[in-house]
Amino acid sequence: MASQKVVIEGSSAVTASQLKDFFRQIADGSLNGEQVQAILERKNPFAEPVWPAPVEPRKLLESVATAALASVESFVAVERFVVDTGKKAPVKLGWLGDNFKEHFLPKVETQIEGTEVKISKLLEASLDPPIINALGGEEKAETSLAHLYALLLLQPKGQKGKLLTNGYANIFYIRDAKGVLWAVRARWDDIYDYWHVEANPVSRPNAWNDGGRVVSR
Repeated sequence: MASQKVVIEGSSAVTASQLKDFFRQIADGSLNGEQVQAILERKNPFAEPVWPAPVEPRKLLESVATAALASVESFVAVERFVVDTGKKAPVKLGWLGDNFKEHFLPKVETQIEGTEVKISKLLEASLDPPIINALGGEEKAETSLAHLYALLLLQPKGQKGKLLTNGYANIFYIRDAKGVLWAVRARWDDIYDYWHVEANPVSRPNAWNDGGRVVSR
């Protein structure tokens, strides 16, 4: 025989056994006043609650471009990263940060394989560790000075291209002469019309602004 159903005003039909169990829980103290009130305020007090679907975590990065870069047999940083804003400069480079000069100019890279780098847009402000994790870890995040310079050569005077030239950061994760991973920023200064290049520790407490671009493998 089907269970007898009763109706509570403002609610859908429930079974007598559900009501009996409800009153038993009130009697034995299993439910306090707040819980009873919360149950009665549901359209069907005895229906299984429907929980909202879990919210997907926000994406931190969005892929916007790729760039195929040729292999490089030898790259001597001090010979390429030279402050020179003249008309004949291969890259119009107007400023190098102190960290970059100290930690990267002594570096010599050899046998850099040709590769296709990925360029992603930073969708929200973030510190470096979450960005590196979103890229798949240090191995995927890491690029080289040769990669950075090759991309600058494609936009030597701030022309439009795959790197931003609107004053926003282009971020590269590169190891210095001692093998320490840094966040290297290339930024086009549209007031003075030249590139800035500087290096920041990946442990720094300052977040990168959303809208910047991150270059990775």
